[in-house]
Amino acid sequence: MPVDDHEFGAFFVSHYGRLYALGVLLTGDRGQAEELAQDALVRTYRRWALVGQPNDPASFARRVLINRHRSLLRRGLVEA
Repeated sequence: MPVDDHEFGAFFVSHYGRLYALGVLLTGDRGQAEELAQDALVRTYRRWALVGQPNDPASFARRVLINRHRSLLRRGLVEA
């Protein structure tokens, strides 16, 4: 099923700020928070047919952001 770009665009506009704020809370770094938010939205876009309406794409995007942050923390621990 193809992605409805208008529907996803509306989702992006309404949720990017929240995802970015969550990233700032988790990392304390605005640049890293922006990367996490963008990555979460890219991954959500790729899975939009599965997570789009009537499901809860906002929860999916938050979960992606949090899991990506955990992954980066683990990578940092392994490298240390």
